[in-house]
Amino acid sequence: MTARWWERAACAGMDTEIFFSIRRKTEAQRVCASCPVRGECLRAAMRVESQAYRHGVWGGMSAYARERLYAATRRKAAA
Repeated sequence: MTARWWERAACAGMDTEIFFSIRRKTEAQRVCASCPVRGECLRAAMRVESQAYRHGVWGGMSAYARERLYAATRRKAAA
């Protein structure tokens, strides 16, 4: 049986609080930087997040950075 992507994540077993704390954003991004499933994590966030609610670090990106990525994707799709 294939492990789910989050079971292979660098953050597996860590306290998730660091990924949802503004003060610890840089620390969370450092964990993500070497994560073997960073892309899967980011894609999961992009699939499930709503426009009204984005929070925390997913796939190494802050909520603000993901909002910019969403906007760029929407512009590209509209072109």
